[in-house]
Amino acid sequence: MNRRKSKSNIWFGVITVVIGVAMIAYLSIYMNQAFQSGIMTVEVSNYTSYDSIKTDGIIARDEEKISDSGSGRFVYTAAQDGKRVAVGEVIAYSYSSYEIWKATERAHQLDETVQALNGMLDARGEISSERLDAALRAAISDLNSEVASKDYRSAKERSEYLLTIAIGASDMPNSMNLLRAERAGIADTGAVSLAAPTSAMFSKSADGFVGYDKLKPANLDALTPDDLVVLFSLKPTVSDAVIGKLIYGQTWYYAASVDERVGADLAMKSGTRVQMLFDGLSEPMTMKIESVSYPLAGKTVVVFSCNYAMREIAEMRIVKAELILNEYTGLKVPRSSLRLERKTADGAELPCVYITAGPYLERKFVTIVDEEDDFYLISDDVYTEDALRRGDMVVISGMNLYDGKIVNN
Repeated sequence: MNRRKSKSNIWFGVITVVIGVAMIAYLSIYMNQAFQSGIMTVEVSNYTSYDSIKTDGIIARDEEKISDSGSGRFVYTAAQDGKRVAVGEVIAYSYSSYEIWKATERAHQLDETVQALNGMLDARGEISSERLDAALRAAISDLNSEVASKDYRSAKERSEYLLTIAIGASDMPNSMNLLRAERAGIADTGAVSLAAPTSAMFSKSADGFVGYDKLKPANLDALTPDDLVVLFSLKPTVSDAVIGKLIYGQTWYYAASVDERVGADLAMKSGTRVQMLFDGLSEPMTMKIESVSYPLAGKTVVVFSCNYAMREIAEMRIVKAELILNEYTGLKVPRSSLRLERKTADGAELPCVYITAGPYLERKFVTIVDEEDDFYLISDDVYTEDALRRGDMVVISGMNLYDGKIVNN
């Protein structure tokens, strides 16, 4: 028996088919646009670029070698690398045998540990948590510095000291008794001591240029371009008796070779300060222009000075640096992301980029402040609501881009 379908069932089927076709069409268009666009993006980041001049130069300081003047063959360095020593403070001890050296080294470690533990006691003779925390933080900071400078011997000693402090603080009376008893069992060795003649910063790094006459601060303004060429070629050695150097004052100098034209410009700015970025340092240094030599064969010597960061440059000598002329800060975007659209009244086109915002593209008009071989630096307009922002995903590849386009994000 055949049954007639009701009209309501027929219309329901028709509507269902229409909706299904519409959904398929929408998804087809969506997927087709996403596929054809081939969208690729990268994240926008902050960046600073420079207009600069590259230089070759040499660093000079008021410094003096410290040598073992005793008859011993073994030296224990008491002063900490990169730290200041007071007038008369012992820098190092010299010993005639390995056994005496090791015993005295242990004695100094014990003295330092006992002094540190005593410094953690409050007025009632109890451990102060604040002082303990400060001592541990200071020891960890020193350990990090020693590891960073590859001074593994000092790092090992610092690790042992740190462990002793931590254990000693947990059982102060017993630890102090044990440390003092061990110290009392080490006899005085009668070592030859080397003391600081005046307050200075001690550095374990001493090359053959330390004390070199042409690199004394008072003689730097007499340097010629030929002098620098000779200095760059030298490889002076240092005696095995040298255990380090003392650096006096806070000021260090950089004598650089530059083109005559650049030197003439800097001579007009003598006494002013400029920014320089040195190889091996992450941040630009503020340098004062001290002097500019007479030109020779198209070159001049410019002497710069700086009165901070002595510890960071204590081991540096011949080094390259960039003299920063202009500095630009903004948002870094690849060159492939920039497009020219929307002509102005005079026919010019405005630069813009596209970013992804959910499933859509958004167009952002931008202002270029600097450009390099593979990227543009865009003005970071913090006062405009719809401006490009750090963290936006900027489109670097895609076809038929326009504002509001649906993409497969």
